[in-house]
Amino acid sequence: MGVLFIISQCLAPAIIVLDLKSTSGRVLGCSLVVALIAADMAISRTGTGFFDYTFGSTLGTDALDAIQLLLLTQPLKNYCHEANKVPAHRLPYVERFFWIMSAKGHQGGHSRQVNQGVPVEPHQIV
Repeated sequence: MGVLFIISQCLAPAIIVLDLKSTSGRVLGCSLVVALIAADMAISRTGTGFFDYTFGSTLGTDALDAIQLLLLTQPLKNYCHEANKVPAHRLPYVERFFWIMSAKGHQGGHSRQVNQGVPVEPHQIV
């Protein structure tokens, strides 16, 4: 993972923050980010299987995040923090950029607690 990875990590939120309405603009932005990640996959070889697998997993996850955030959802309208007083799409560009950077890993209830777990009989508890 090198410079292309860092560029793609900054470019994806910058494109999201532009809040492009046209599908072609969103597809173009997503294609650019995924192309940068794919180029980084092609040149990031360490020679150690563990590190290559780890880097490949990270880059693959970031490519899927880019597809989700740029094509499938509109994070500025769909996601919000509890402390927000103003909707994210009404914030200035720089504030939206930092807002999306902080919200990028927390989409859709990853931290929601399960109300009721699977019932366990007392003799099954170890």
